[in-house]
Formats: sequence, structure tokens, C-alpha cells
Amino acid sequence: MGLTIDPPDINISAIRWTGQGRHLRVGLMAVMGIRARTLATITASRRATPFGDMLDFLERVRPDENEVRALIHCGALDSLDAQSSRTRLRWTLARWQVNRRHSQRQVSLFPPRPVTSAPTAAAVFPPTDAGTRLRREFAVLGFLCDRHPITLFADSISAMGTVRANQLATWVGRRIRLAGWLITGKVVHTRHGDPMQFLTFEDETGIVETTFFPGAYRRFCHMIDRNCPYLLGGKVASNWGAVTLTVDQVKVIKPSRFSRPFDGPLQGRDNFSGRPSRKRPSDSHDHQPHHGFSARIQMSALGYPRTDEDGGNESGDDTPGVLG
Repeated sequence: MGLTIDPPDINISAIRWTGQGRHLRVGLMAVMGIRARTLATITASRRATPFGDMLDFLERVRPDENEVRALIHCGALDSLDAQSSRTRLRWTLARWQVNRRHSQRQVSLFPPRPVTSAPTAAAVFPPTDAGTRLRREFAVLGFLCDRHPITLFADSISAMGTVRANQLATWVGRRIRLAGWLITGKVVHTRHGDPMQFLTFEDETGIVETTFFPGAYRRFCHMIDRNCPYLLGGKVASNWGAVTLTVDQVKVIKPSRFSRPFDGPLQGRDNFSGRPSRKRPSDSHDHQPHHGFSARIQMSALGYPRTDEDGGNESGDDTPGVLG
């Protein structure tokens, strides 16, 4: 579509998504875990004067720790630090919390030391590596503003010998492996009453329509959700000019180099088994952004969803390359 997605900004973003020209600005409602009353306080507090720095934001809004961490991780508070150091923002949060605890004590032998918004000259904050920043952003927003989330799994996918979505038409009649992210789908029934699925997957090059016939549906419906990419195996078909993948093998693609990618609460699964998903009750806003692949991705995206023994290949063959 040629649109540029601008990240959330505590002084610019409205609660809802906004657009101007070819730019879309992420709304604060997209940040998971932010309570409705906190969103209202943010917009009301900045109406007269924008937030000047991190300490100014904390004093005027008084959010809870999880909310601040979410705003830091998604980059919404980057403009409150001269060098956009998210480590420094977390450091300022920690000092502010210590100062609040001191000020709330009824009896104190020593007066609390004031906290300034800037760290002392001796404090050194190493830069956060790009991969960690992206994974944290994805954990909080459920999408990445400037790239597809499947790129977070590039190291794992590179060794799998997969075909990309934009190459599918050249493999008609052959078996392939494809790494894809679920974006939508529906359950239908055959004339004999057996359930099956039509699911749409996506990688960074395009979308792929897939068919899960009743046998594949029974084996894999319990493990398919929108929280991670999948390695799909099957045969490429062409019907009336439409190229699809008939899937008979599914495997979860896991991150290759980290075991606890995120800190923060995880949300429930959103499966495609035909059963309604159960969401944890919360006073957070219920709205989610609708932005291509990011429309329904949940916060648990890289949290190692469960896989069963029957989630692999029928033959047990995990070797990279074209199947068959």
C-alpha cells in the first residue's frame, strides 16, 4: 500500500491510530497492558504542556511499573531521552520508584534524596542490540512498524530450505516447505460433515492460501494460532489460476538464540481450532490495531507455544530442503 507506519510517541500519538498523507501513526491503544484510565491521564496531562522528560512524565501520569515498561519497550518514550536510550529510561524509572518509596515512609531518619531526570556522569548505559529492541517492541505491540515479524526468526528459517510466498507459482505440482505467519482463516465442513480449514499465511514477500483437509485438520488444528510462524509442508496446486498450498505437515518455528525473549505478562492463545479463545479479564482497553499481518497477533508471539509429538512430519524427517 506504500504506507509508512510511524511508531507510538507519548507526545504525539492519539489513543487511536491516526493518519496523515501516506503516514499512519500507531495509537497508544496498541500498547498492550495500558489501562484506559492511564491513557486518559496521558492525553489530559499533555494537553497544556508536552512531557519534557522521563521524570516529568512519571510525576504527572503516575503509571504503574508494567505500563511504563511497556511504553519503554515499544519506543513510545524514546523522545523523552536525548539519546533515545531505553536503558536510561528504565534506570530513571528505577530511581523514581526508590524516591517514591522513601517519600511514602511515615518515619525516616534521613530526608529523601531528590531524583533528577538525568543520570550522573558516572552512569554508563551500553546500547541495546537491535534484535532485543525488536523483540521487545513486538512483545508489547504485537507487530513491528517497519518490518514483518517473521524476520525475527530469520536465523531459524534460513536452515530450513523454505520457498518464499512470491515464488510459490514456480513450484506447482511439487512438494515444498514454506515458513508462514497465520493471518486469518475459517473452518468449513465437507459434504460428509467433516471439518476442514482454509487458512491464509504470510511471509515478508506475500500471502499464501492454504488448505487443511480433514485429516490435516484433525492433526494440526489444536496447534495453529497467530502467535508464531510455522513451517508448512505440502503440495503446491493451481486451480483456475489460483495457486494454493495443500498442507499435510506443520511444525512450529522457534527462536534459535534465546529462551526468554520478553519480560512482561503474556496473553492467552488465539487458536483456529473452531473453539472460542478465552481471554484473561482485565480493565485494559479491548481494541487492537488492524495493520496487515499485525491485525490479531498476540503478545505471546515468541513465548514458545506448545507443540505435540504429532505436530511434526509424518515420517519424522526434520532435514532441511524440499519435501518429497
